[in-house]
Amino acid sequence: MILINRTPLRFYNHTHQIVFHHIAWERLNFHQVCVFPWNILVLVPEASGKQEDYVECRISGEHLPLKKDHFYLIPCGLPAEYRLTEEITFLTFHFNLELFPGIDLFSGRERCLTGFSPEMTSHFRSLFDDSNAHRSVCRFQSALMDFCVRHWPEDHELRIERSTAYESLFQYIRENLNAKLSVADLADRCRMSKEAFSRRFHQDLGETPKQFLQRLLLRRAMLLLAAPDSSVKETADKLDFSSEFYLSRFFRKQTGMPPGEFRKKVRRLTLPPECSASKDEHEKNAQPPPGEPPPHRLLTSRH
Repeated sequence: MILINRTPLRFYNHTHQIVFHHIAWERLNFHQVCVFPWNILVLVPEASGKQEDYVECRISGEHLPLKKDHFYLIPCGLPAEYRLTEEITFLTFHFNLELFPGIDLFSGRERCLTGFSPEMTSHFRSLFDDSNAHRSVCRFQSALMDFCVRHWPEDHELRIERSTAYESLFQYIRENLNAKLSVADLADRCRMSKEAFSRRFHQDLGETPKQFLQRLLLRRAMLLLAAPDSSVKETADKLDFSSEFYLSRFFRKQTGMPPGEFRKKVRRLTLPPECSASKDEHEKNAQPPPGEPPPHRLLTSRH
């Protein structure tokens, strides 16, 4: 006799999984203001005590000095200034945990998470000693999932509950996301007028469907640009932008920087120098088509 049946949870097998984009134990010099489409967890096992390393959230204004045996979670989509020097060594994990397509556990959060935990820092550090690749993936996923469960944002429950009604639509967006997918397309699929669909979507999820599509398209572009062998032109083609210039204009409007500059920044964090320089000479700023004005720089990304 079954006393408690949780078998329906199998319907979430295709989501609720940790997806890694970068795992490293490193030391580097880096000073940039960046927005990434993935969560970044930083743990500091070693520090000189005289370092000036910090993370500063550009929305909340919180300034977080990086200290030994502390952890820091910078949620996906959160603009932050990173100041890293070789006075510290740190463990870093770039990851997503999507509850629904496009809905990360930590998306929409406007503050970083931080805390003092020598035990957690030591545990994550020990995982780097495992030479078995398959077992290491499982151990890293288990440790990160445990971290996410311990720091589950309870205030997201209402949004998550309301997201359930859009699950099939989210899946459609995931399978068909490109620069030509429009709010009108989504409204037609839900058999609603564009205006009624937009009002309901905004009321339920706290952002307009246009903002949702732009956020997912930006994240898809960032993930493609971060790939080792990608280029801005290839990314524009894959996302069905009519030209490299229109991808650049979209990217600048969303982030304040051209895609080529983002590509260089993320590769400084995730790839060795010999890899990150492979296509940089080819990727100068995209030129607008005849008759189009040059793109406008919206904000400064280096301090």
